[in-house]
Amino acid sequence: MKRLVLSGLLIVSGLMLYGCDPDTTTPVSYAPQESFYRVRTDVIDFDSDAREIAQAITSRDALDTYINDIEAIYNLTQDTPSFITLTEHYDEAFFENNILVLIPLEEPSGAISHFIDDIIIESEVLTINILRSVPSVGTTDMAAWHLIIPLEVEENAFESIEINTID
Repeated sequence: MKRLVLSGLLIVSGLMLYGCDPDTTTPVSYAPQESFYRVRTDVIDFDSDAREIAQAITSRDALDTYINDIEAIYNLTQDTPSFITLTEHYDEAFFENNILVLIPLEEPSGAISHFIDDIIIESEVLTINILRSVPSVGTTDMAAWHLIIPLEVEENAFESIEINTID
């Protein structure tokens, strides 16, 4: 009986390995981040081309540069806690094993909410799926937010970022 069970397991294992292609990139999936932040950062400069571009930040210097580049475009101190307050504790020690993904979002209503559904790295692409919750009755204010997502990944784990919003 033991031989029959072991033989069956070996056959099944062999069949599973037979179907594997060593040249295929296996996706790395991350659980939706419970530690991400959504902070309101309404637009100041509507003419800027730098709006709504997701960034992977890999150092404190890069974060400071990002803040300097967008502080004339977005109101970084409007919410409590503000974008500045939420990002000030990310130091070089954090960036030794982590990155920070910053995603600016603009919406026609301040009542629209966002949640992280899935984060996947596959074929050198970081894909972040964002659930967009649109209430049946909204507000008439235009609103902008930044999603601040800390990720424990290597600096060169991906080459590009793809953001998908799901209603």
